[in-house]
Amino acid sequence: MRPLTRRTVRQTVVVLLTGVVALVIGVFTASAEGSVGPHEADLEITLTHQVAVDLGPLGKLLVDSPAPWPIGVQVDVGEIPASLTEVENPLDALGGDVEAYAAFFSQPQTAVATAVWALVSDAVARTILLWSIALVVIATGQLAAGGLLRAELRDKLRRRGVAPLVAVTALAVIGVPVAGVVERPEEEGRPSQVLADLGGVMDGARVTGRLAALVDTYGERAIQTVRSTQSYYDVVAQNVRDAYAADDEPLEPNRPLRPLVVAVPEDDTEVEEDAAAGDVDGDGDAATGDATDEPGADADAENGSDSTDEPTRGSDPTRTPTPTRTPTRAPVDELDPDVVTVMLISDNHCNTGMGRVMGAVAQLSEADLVLNLGDTTMGGSGPESICVDAIANELTDFPVVVADGNHDSMLTGDQERGHGWTVLDGGVVEVEGLRIVGDRDPRLTSVTLGKREFLTKGEAAEKVTQAACAGVDPDDPGSRVDILAIHDPYVGNRIMPSGCIVLELSGHLHRRVGPFQQGLGLFYGMASSGGATSGNLTLGELPATATIAVLQYDRANKRPTALREVRIATDQSVTLTPWEAFPEMPLESVDADLSPAGS
Repeated sequence: MRPLTRRTVRQTVVVLLTGVVALVIGVFTASAEGSVGPHEADLEITLTHQVAVDLGPLGKLLVDSPAPWPIGVQVDVGEIPASLTEVENPLDALGGDVEAYAAFFSQPQTAVATAVWALVSDAVARTILLWSIALVVIATGQLAAGGLLRAELRDKLRRRGVAPLVAVTALAVIGVPVAGVVERPEEEGRPSQVLADLGGVMDGARVTGRLAALVDTYGERAIQTVRSTQSYYDVVAQNVRDAYAADDEPLEPNRPLRPLVVAVPEDDTEVEEDAAAGDVDGDGDAATGDATDEPGADADAENGSDSTDEPTRGSDPTRTPTPTRTPTRAPVDELDPDVVTVMLISDNHCNTGMGRVMGAVAQLSEADLVLNLGDTTMGGSGPESICVDAIANELTDFPVVVADGNHDSMLTGDQERGHGWTVLDGGVVEVEGLRIVGDRDPRLTSVTLGKREFLTKGEAAEKVTQAACAGVDPDDPGSRVDILAIHDPYVGNRIMPSGCIVLELSGHLHRRVGPFQQGLGLFYGMASSGGATSGNLTLGELPATATIAVLQYDRANKRPTALREVRIATDQSVTLTPWEAFPEMPLESVDADLSPAGS
């Protein structure tokens, strides 16, 4: 054998051997943190090919592992984090816990798969790291030995006591983690017909200890509720498909649309009712005496903002009576349309059942992009990753851009990025040919993590305005940013007068607002996609009508062209509203008193 061939063979063997060793160590030392309902959980790999959820004195829940044989997972369930209970109202904390339990049992396959692949990801990362370190060490040794590494090793191993020491060290490095996994016995448990009725990953589930008696005694009621909820949303998804099949204009309007003229509401009974109930911003958050929650009393005086720019109570919160600037623009030549379809969702509030409905609408509308306007979770805690998973797992074929809301935390943003979503953070991004600017909500109003304010609304608006206007030529309307995606319209109404953005899209109010002119652009406010209303959790069946919107936007001529809503009523009926045109693009900024009559 030629020297070059021998060298190549030796190096290949070394690479493969170190890879195998790194894989063994990486797999058998992998660990991760997860959640079961509102509980924290520690995850470890086993060789039992089952997911064992250890509930302490109650016993264990055992299901087959979705990972390759023989990989299994040991899930040690811990406490409910203290942060989940440190809120002003204990009932809010209880509501958050119930929401987390319901989310787990309504989508158990999502929770189990997430736990397994979290461990697989950790094992892969450890393997690559260890393999890289081993190869670097070997290469460094070869360089240091001047090509005589094998001779040096042979000399060292011939010394008395060195070979046994190396063998013991190798056994300790490889054998200890392997033994810790191998020695864990596969637990039998006994089959549970109650859990088997759930199907999916629960088919063949087994239980041990007192958990078996609890499941048999009380589980049937819970399973009936879960099964009823699953069936409810199965019917909704089918009704969506039937509605699209019967529609004459499923993908785009086949007739000219006249611009929609939306009158300014003469009163705003919903806002007034919310205020009377102690909910001053319409998002279901009870008043706490914090001035930042009160329209017209925003804490922006400290940075020079004029509080008179805020609408008075009862007026439309998205309208700005006096813009900070009043630029004008000249008409431009019409270009051939280049239309992109955007599906809009907002304020789902962890209604996991709506995930499959959103997936159906995205497919049937042939969406190019999904824009999530925030409040995907109830409070943004770690266990609420399932709220994100339930939507993300249904939208894997679509790019998703999200502007997190006041019920989403920084952790929620990390979970969304983990699914490949583009999380807006104050800058401009380009997705599917659309330039989109936006940011997370400047405050956190969480039933699990309490209330915090990161920026005032004025500061948040200034940050986004600067990013949006950075590349805009006042003499070139085509340089404007296409869309402002911002959860809270109280922030957006401070940005749009800049004239740098074509269209603002917001959520937060749990009701439709617009479309109408906003500054030198247009505005549309989304209703809740999860059926959220003031003071109601989105548990189980829809507590109110849910809305998913489909927007068509002409990229060539920088304007929205058509809008329709998919409305799902509490009785599971689905309505596709007629396609609507947006108002004509304004040539001058709004500068009028838009308060309701009599205010």
